[in-house]
Amino acid sequence: LMSPNAEAVKANSAAIEANSAQISKIWESYAKTVMTPQEALLADTFAKARATYLEQGLKPAVEAMRADDIPQLATLVQDTIPALFEKSRGTGKELIQLQINVAEAEYEAAQARYSTIMTISIVSIILGVAFAWGLGLTLI
Repeated sequence: LMSPNAEAVKANSAAIEANSAQISKIWESYAKTVMTPQEALLADTFAKARATYLEQGLKPAVEAMRADDIPQLATLVQDTIPALFEKSRGTGKELIQLQINVAEAEYEAAQARYSTIMTISIVSIILGVAFAWGLGLTLI
């Protein structure tokens, strides 16, 4: 990024824009899902941090690269982009950890439900067999 020639600028800027578009599409799909209140808050915080990262970091860097403004590009790549990235990355990690915690809680609830249903089923079978045995004895 720091020593761009025409081909490198074109390739790098196209790659950055394609990746940003792909991530935006994935994020939009995720944002439409049902979320817990805490997850919605973290998702909103992440979306804002990512928007700031794109608007104040990546897009100006691509513009500086295309304009061959190496001092501006250097400032963005060395100072601005890492700070903005870390902010969005930190929120993203919190969001991922929350999703892991929610998934773990849902898994444990499903396991408890399974155990309850299994116990009820076994008891029902035993009671059914005992009833059938008792009924059979009365018929003999």
